[in-house]
Amino acid sequence: MQKSAVAGRTPARLGTSPASAALTLESLAPYALWTLLAAGLGELFLYRMLSRIGVHIPKEGVVLDVYNALVRTGSFAFNVSSVAVFLALGLLAYTCARRWGSRQPLRAVTPALIAAFGAVSLLFAFVDEGHSAKLAYGAFSAGLMIALATIAWTDSRSDPFRKATVGLIVLAYLFAQYYTLSNQAYRALDLTAAPPQTARALEMAELLVVATALVAFWRWSGVRAGLSWRPSPVQLGVAGLLVFAFLGAYRGEDSSTAAILSLWTVGLTLYLPLPVYALALGLYGAALVACLGRARRDPAWVPDAIALGLLPVAGLTLDLTYQHLVAIVALLLLVQPPLAPSGAENPVLVA
Repeated sequence: MQKSAVAGRTPARLGTSPASAALTLESLAPYALWTLLAAGLGELFLYRMLSRIGVHIPKEGVVLDVYNALVRTGSFAFNVSSVAVFLALGLLAYTCARRWGSRQPLRAVTPALIAAFGAVSLLFAFVDEGHSAKLAYGAFSAGLMIALATIAWTDSRSDPFRKATVGLIVLAYLFAQYYTLSNQAYRALDLTAAPPQTARALEMAELLVVATALVAFWRWSGVRAGLSWRPSPVQLGVAGLLVFAFLGAYRGEDSSTAAILSLWTVGLTLYLPLPVYALALGLYGAALVACLGRARRDPAWVPDAIALGLLPVAGLTLDLTYQHLVAIVALLLLVQPPLAPSGAENPVLVA
């Protein structure tokens, strides 16, 4: 752990002396967030995705052994991320309470609402909730997202493309939650009819997901540099691999399996033309790679990098309390100030 470069200078990130920096709760946040990101991506690929293609795996031999080992690893990653998300949410709520102060009522009450949301989510992990409880929980989550979007849009320090990204993410979640919550409301009221416009709402949510990917590419990939921008080989490689894997999965007889994977992992029905999704996926991958690269050099980019990585983990339809929590963590990272000032030299933030 390095001390501040200037003797006697109070670090802007913590507001404490350099010697006590390692003892603060805020200094634990990056560790919890990186753990959540690594475990979340692990469970997304090895558990949610891989476990659903078991029907195509040979029922004996080395391939089956490897498959079972990978799925068990993904299940373990899910358990780790399920714990890490509570830790990350609590630390971020504490950070927001310290940074936002009490001058603006919405910012003053939001950290307490985040803590309450985490407590309710923890309770739901141990009890079986009914349709009414699920409805109330989903409404709580949606209200919290609206509050975070409002904070982002009223922040004079935030740039327009960050505000647009947060706004599109929240709108996508709200449309998707209308689909989920309206069905839960009808079940709670014992209504057999289908809620109105649910399919259209889900389609609108997917369209907003594609728009979010495009805005994220413009905001974080480096393309705003204009003609001087040169994508890195890693950006090109990751974007190309994602596009190739996506389009390859929808060729031949297994296209239905690929569609089911998309629906049950990230909640997309893929009603738009496939090239649209392929383009959005490739551009989003390029933005994520660029953001992760910047995060290695500048700790101020760490929250954005982790947030972009967590959004696919949360998915769109938020069927689990775990996914609600991951989505709130991602939004918090995009809304709150950086965990460290740009250019700060602190190995904790890039651990």
